[in-house]
This record gives sequence, C-alpha cells and structure tokens, in this order.
Amino acid sequence: MYFAIAAVCSLIGLALAAVSIQQRRTSLAAWRWPTVPGIVRQSGVTRHPGGPSGHGSPTFAATVQYDYTVDGRLYHGHCIWTGMPEERARSHPDLLVLRYAEGNVAQVRHDPADPAHSVLEIHPQGAGLAAGMAGALLLVAGGLAASLLLLAAVGHLP
Repeated sequence: MYFAIAAVCSLIGLALAAVSIQQRRTSLAAWRWPTVPGIVRQSGVTRHPGGPSGHGSPTFAATVQYDYTVDGRLYHGHCIWTGMPEERARSHPDLLVLRYAEGNVAQVRHDPADPAHSVLEIHPQGAGLAAGMAGALLLVAGGLAASLLLLAAVGHLP
C-alpha cells in the first residue's frame, strides 16, 4: 500500500516538476524572441466554477485571441504568457482584457524556430510556479510514503 502511494506521488510529482521546468525555460527563452505587431481579435474573461463539484470559489482567466504575421504568413495566437494562472479575483483578468481589447495592436513575441508558438507577455517569476509547487508537495508525499514503507518493512509500523 505504502509503495503504491510513494510511486504514484513521486511519478506525478516528477511530471509536474518537468512541466514547471519547461514553462520556466520557455518563458526565459521568450526574452530573446523577435516581436511583431499583432491584432487582438477577441478577448474576454472566462469564469470557471470552483472545485470538482462546482461548489468552491470560482476562478477567472483572461482569454485573448490574436493574429500576427511572420515572413508573410498569418498566424493565430492565444497565449498571454506561459503558465498564466487562473485568479480567484476577477480584477486582474479584467485588466488584461482592457489591455488587450478587441481591435488593439499588441506586440507578439514568437519563437523563431516555430513562429506558431507565441506570447504577448513574459513573466518568468511566475512561470511554472503552480506546477512546481504541486510537484514538490507530491514528491514530499511520495518520500513520506516511502519512509512509512521502510518503517513497516523493519517492523516499526503495522
């Protein structure tokens, strides 16, 4: 039993840590990406019910769709920044929607190796933070379960 808990927690924790590292790398790499002007086609705030049953506090996320051109080819983007979290308060997503109102021109950073990959903003300090924290907690839980397994194996636990 303890082995299964340790294995599952550790695997999920490692996966979340990998996601966190990738989001952070992408965010830091975006500093060097070229910028082109883009046009915001749609923006709004999406409300998500809280918790699995929908009875918790809702969260809010700004959604933006924009078009931009690289080397004469039209691309469509939707990422404000890598790893952008949902918010408990609606005020921050509302401010993002004001900044990226429909019809506004926005500076789009695009990956020169894959121009279809783009962001409007860079926030390396928060990129992957939620996934990293969840991954760390699950790794700790896996370590605790492994410790309990070891204690049970040497006869100190039932």
